[in-house]
This record gives sequence, C-alpha cells and structure tokens, in this order.
Amino acid sequence: MQITLTGARGFVGSCLDVALRRAGHTVNAIEGELEAVRGTIGGDVLVHAAGAIRGSRRSLWSANVTAFEHMLERLAPDVRVVALSSRAVYAPAPAQAVAEDHELRPADAYGAAKLAAERTLAATKRAALTLRATVLVGVAPNGRLNASAAVQRMVETASLGAPIVCHGGGQSVDFLDVWELVEAVERLIVRDDAWGRTLNIAGPQVALDEWVTAVACELGTPVEHTPAATPPTLLDCGRLDQLLGWRPTRQPSSIISAIVRGR
Repeated sequence: MQITLTGARGFVGSCLDVALRRAGHTVNAIEGELEAVRGTIGGDVLVHAAGAIRGSRRSLWSANVTAFEHMLERLAPDVRVVALSSRAVYAPAPAQAVAEDHELRPADAYGAAKLAAERTLAATKRAALTLRATVLVGVAPNGRLNASAAVQRMVETASLGAPIVCHGGGQSVDFLDVWELVEAVERLIVRDDAWGRTLNIAGPQVALDEWVTAVACELGTPVEHTPAATPPTLLDCGRLDQLLGWRPTRQPSSIISAIVRGR
C-alpha cells in the first residue's frame, strides 16, 4: 500500500513511519510545513498525524485546520484519509465513558480546531477513517518521551525533593500507549469495513491513585492526597472492539521507568 504520512517528525508520526514501513507499506513521509506541499498527492492512503496541541487559538487553527485543508486539496480523487483526532471534541463528561455519538461540544480552542478538521474532512465525501484518541503516552523511535502534563509535573515536583500531590483520589484515567494507536491504524487501513467510520481509541482505565503511586515508588518519593479534582472524560472503545475484536490493553505503567529516566 502507498501511504502519504504527515507529521513524520512528530511524536505520533515518527512511530507510524517506522511501523508502516516495517509492515511493508511504501511511505512518503512529509516533514515540515504542509502549506509548502505542491502538486497532486496520489497513492492509496493519506495518514494525517500532523498538528499542534498547544498554542494560541490562531496557531491551533492554522496547524490543525488550515494545513489539513491544504493537504486535502492536494489529494487525488481516490486517496483515502486517516485522520487522528481527539477526545477534546466531546462535551465534558466527568468520569463517564463516552461513545462516538456523545455530544460534540469542545471546551477549548484545541478541541474546536480538531472538530473543525473532522467536519472539513466529512465535507469532502472521501472514504475516511477518524480516530478520536485520549491522552497519549510512550517513547518514540528517537527516544522522545511523551507523558501527560500531570505526570510531567509529578516528576518535576519529585526532582525538587517535594512529595507528589495526587489531586483527585479514586478517579480513573485511560492513557493510551502510542504504539497501540499505531497498531490500530495498521489493523484498520487494510480493512474495507473500517472506512467511513469514526472510532474512539483509549487505553485501559486505571485508577489515578495506582498510577501516581507507581510513579512515586519509582522515584522513591512520598505521595500526598488532596480532595478529588474534576475527573477527565473517558472514552468508550466498544465500537473499535466490535470491529477488530481487539482493543488497547497496555498499562501506562509500562513507561514509568522511561519517564523517570527522562526527567
């Protein structure tokens, strides 16, 4: 399969680049500014992993919507599209696992940009697959580490000799190992029945207390607990499981050592 991959130097894109080549696909990896791409893009599939999660409202719109629109305009008519989206498109639903038909009402500029990108893709009427992912963690091929902002703060706090503070004991998180997102893309792009779908993808639900305790044990740091914060919105991956007979199972604790070493 001939695949065009955007964001090939980014955290997710670099993982996809390695995995898709290993699987025998021919990958045209696009690096740098997408607006600089000229000519018609052919092949079988565009996997769109480029974008930004932080920045001003204007920069988020430019990176997640305008650049994507430019790529879609460059595509030959028969090229299918895999778009990586986010749980940020959903209306907040604390502690509730939401399915794909949950209300779409982003709470921030990032979510608004990702939802606009989804709607832009839908308007093209192309064969497409959209994956709405939760918070991604893991280690990229170049050693780049990605962890949630909360985990990064824990490690930074511990490095200063202070105890880790767990805000919100009892709530759950569903961090997704980036390599399981990559596996989902590999499994889905070769299936005819995957196209035309929007699917949630998240890791197994884990009690935040367990995650914090595991980080603290690795660091040799005490934990202090404070009253519960607002729980995050969790993703229901039932439709992904029904389609593939598979869902992510890797515990986020598998990268704790790497997080601590990389602090």
